[in-house]
Amino acid sequence: MIWWYIGAIAGWVILSLAVGVVRAKRSGRWGIKYVKPRAVLTTGIILVMAGVFSYGMLRYPDAPIHPCSGPTGYCGKQGQPHSLAEYQAFEFWQTTLISIWPIGMLALVALRWKTLTKRTN
Repeated sequence: MIWWYIGAIAGWVILSLAVGVVRAKRSGRWGIKYVKPRAVLTTGIILVMAGVFSYGMLRYPDAPIHPCSGPTGYCGKQGQPHSLAEYQAFEFWQTTLISIWPIGMLALVALRWKTLTKRTN
């Protein structure tokens, strides 16, 4: 089921890029001189945030992994056993996600601050 969502999101991104390319070529503003650095940074930040989040969803479908009294000492939310290495990898991903998302959101707000504070009269 998760693959359907990932495919839909990837399709939407590809379609949006294709529409942007066609519009740029038709209006005669095609080339590197028309690339906006703010848009490139925004896209990059969003892709990193989505990539980290998607990695965890695919890698740890039974998250959170926590210490338990199972045969390996660590279990997922459905009681599935996990090794110490898997637990440590999950903890690293969780810490990375918790660190990257607030920083990414603040960066996105900072990049869009001029647009967000513009008054419409």
